[in-house]
Amino acid sequence: MSGVASAALCLLSVSRAAAQQTAPSKPADDFELLPPEKPPDAAELLRQHQVEEGIARRRALLTVHQAVGLGMLAGLVTTVVLGQLNYQDKYGGGGDTGRWYNAHRDAALITSALFATAGTLALLAPNPTEKRIRLDTVTLHKTFMASRPPDSRRRSCSASLPRRGKERFRSAILRSHTRSSGTRR
Repeated sequence: MSGVASAALCLLSVSRAAAQQTAPSKPADDFELLPPEKPPDAAELLRQHQVEEGIARRRALLTVHQAVGLGMLAGLVTTVVLGQLNYQDKYGGGGDTGRWYNAHRDAALITSALFATAGTLALLAPNPTEKRIRLDTVTLHKTFMASRPPDSRRRSCSASLPRRGKERFRSAILRSHTRSSGTRR
């Protein structure tokens, strides 16, 4: 037993010595690879503040632009449905009651106003950061909206035409409808 007790005592003293011995020192982590940044001057802080304000304004305007665009999509669907009902009433055996004419015209005018509003919001949105031009969905959206057919602008203005102009306009619309639907009159 004394051999086992002396071995345990020896092991205990070695473990105490190891615990008291300090770990090897690590190199300090207080060095910098890059030179220290100098604090921004007042002009730079002002420019950063202006950019942040411009970004916030752009985000707000483009959020409203998106909401108006979705409203315009709903208006377009409504206009197409009412236009089809009006066409069926006038040329599809509905008796030409004119039941859908005013609703279709009003929906077209409201949709045109929404289009103009969405476009105005997009044009008013500031662009505080420089971006290089590239082919992406935003560029395609801008291109397609800018190249809207002039014929669609003319159609939305038909409500303000005098009676004779409206009759010419209606006959032009009838010709385009009969060409697209394949029926002849």
